[in-house]
Amino acid sequence: MFNAKMMKKSSAIILTTMLLGSQIVTMIPASASANAVDKKMEMVQTPKNSVEVSTWKQLQDAYADSTVTSIKLTKDISYDTGALAVGRSTDFYIEGNGHKIDLGNQVFRVLQSATATFTIKNVPEIKTTASTVTGIVSSGDANVAASGWTINFENVKAADDNKTRIASVSGAQLNLSGKIEWPTSSELAVIDGVKIAENAKVTSYKQAVSEERSFFWFAGSNFTDAFTTKGSREFVVGKNATVNFKMENGSGIYPVVFAFYKQIHLESGATFNAKMPGNVFRADYYDSSFRADGNNEITMTSTGKIYSPVNFASGAKYNTSSEFYVGPQSNVEIKAEGGPLFQGTNASNAAKTKITFDNPEKYDLNNTKEGLTESSSVATDNFAEFSIKDADMSVWTVKDSAINPASYSVKDVDYVTQVQGGITTSSNSELASYFPTTNLRRITNIGIADIKETTINELTPNSTEVTGTGEPGATIVIKVDNTIIGSGSIDEDGNYSVQIEKQKAGTTVEAAATLNGQTSTASTVITGAEEDYSITADQFIVGHSTYLTGTVGSDVATVRVYVNGNVVNNITPKDGKFRAYVSAITSASDDVKVVSLDAEGNEKEEAKVPLVVQELVLTAKDYTIGESYITGDYDKEGTKVVLYIDGKVAKNSVLDPKTMTYKVAARDLVT
Repeated sequence: MFNAKMMKKSSAIILTTMLLGSQIVTMIPASASANAVDKKMEMVQTPKNSVEVSTWKQLQDAYADSTVTSIKLTKDISYDTGALAVGRSTDFYIEGNGHKIDLGNQVFRVLQSATATFTIKNVPEIKTTASTVTGIVSSGDANVAASGWTINFENVKAADDNKTRIASVSGAQLNLSGKIEWPTSSELAVIDGVKIAENAKVTSYKQAVSEERSFFWFAGSNFTDAFTTKGSREFVVGKNATVNFKMENGSGIYPVVFAFYKQIHLESGATFNAKMPGNVFRADYYDSSFRADGNNEITMTSTGKIYSPVNFASGAKYNTSSEFYVGPQSNVEIKAEGGPLFQGTNASNAAKTKITFDNPEKYDLNNTKEGLTESSSVATDNFAEFSIKDADMSVWTVKDSAINPASYSVKDVDYVTQVQGGITTSSNSELASYFPTTNLRRITNIGIADIKETTINELTPNSTEVTGTGEPGATIVIKVDNTIIGSGSIDEDGNYSVQIEKQKAGTTVEAAATLNGQTSTASTVITGAEEDYSITADQFIVGHSTYLTGTVGSDVATVRVYVNGNVVNNITPKDGKFRAYVSAITSASDDVKVVSLDAEGNEKEEAKVPLVVQELVLTAKDYTIGESYITGDYDKEGTKVVLYIDGKVAKNSVLDPKTMTYKVAARDLVT
């Protein structure tokens, strides 16, 4: 097989590489420089900086040689004599190939200020008897200074009796991948950035006799934007990775991650399990946050009698806000035997912190300490916000033991949100009445028995009865805008009927069924035409008009006419109009109104009649005796023209409203 690759270095040099079997042949034109030749050879030769190691002496020599940047173990390595070099400043890569390393009392010491990468892979056991305040990779205890080191551990396990750290390089970035098991009497690492790789599993626990320390100490206190170091200042657990931390003994002074860090961040699918005598998560010197993207598994347990699993205690103002956020479809368990589960020790830190559980799949916030005080509760009320969204919910007040039935339970809560000071709103007003969180010891969606779904039938503006179905034996309450407008119970067949007053179209009516602390709700919006009792009145010309006219709504049964407070007529409208005779209107100053009545005779709406004084137009053309008609013009307000002869009505006219003219047959009347 022939494989040719053309490479260009300026316009004058062309390198051609041919692959023949397993041999690599490089042809270089005579015009190529020696420098180009050297670079090409580096590409195809085995690097000089990689060696195989099978003895302690070979390990010593390789580590002391700054040009050796990679070693491969061919045997287990055991300490013999002499020390490892100190202050290394170049890359060093250990491929363990499944071999163990016993460092005696030694560790790999690096130069704090260097920029390089240190990697250890595939070592089933590594051990040292060095001090607890150093690390397998170490620049000292806690040199608070910038560092350019990146430290990688992959598939490495410490000895069961290990007491020291995996790394102690303040300012550096620590990346853990594969399977890491690390018992310790000290921290797991002194570092300034941690990334757990996707699908990795990291387990660390404190020895029975151990020092009062966190698992991770972010020691770099210079937190300004101008300060640059390799560490990310974050503790990140990658997608579908798992971390387990356990400390059985101790007074509980330190959390899992301590001091100067921005956030603990769980990417989607990550698992975080921690059991501590004190706080599991704590914001100490900066407004650190905890964020889980979603589909996470989170367990936080504080075994100490006075500690909260989550504590915001920072008085710093580096960030404008902080949060404890758990994303959708996560399983969360937070437990304590004392101290509120969420505590805002520092008021300013709490005042800009939001706690959110967003559509959890399963959650249990449980304070098992008996008592009526804040230390037995779910959370202090000084946080900017405490919110649970899109979840079933059972709550226990501090007066109720968490092992007894819930004080109140409800399905499908859209939200419950408490703001600073304990003021609480919720899509379920009854649930909100059990808050603030200082009044609750437990909130969970575990063990909520489903009751039959409640239904509510359609309603119209004329409805006086609400019907539907639900859990037999449950009480049923009908509400409008959280105001109870009716109540009753669901019969043994699962049906209910509750009397109510008529409601307007567009009103939302809710039916809430409750049994044994479980609540199921349903709602409907009143639809259909509203009863129409509207009424209008046309202008009435005093001295000329004899009838009041106007329009009415479809549900008006009677129109009543008032003149100066007295009823002068009651008439029945027709086709949405009315025409009522009146003779009592004598002045434009009279008070005249018309009122609509329903079928039961109840007055509903009214309209004031506009009264005007107006001279009407009426003309007559010259008439010659013997002509057939008397003709002329009439006013647009006129409804008829009447011929009077000698003061008596002789004949009504015929009106032409198009031309506003009239005519009266007069030949036989005027002689």
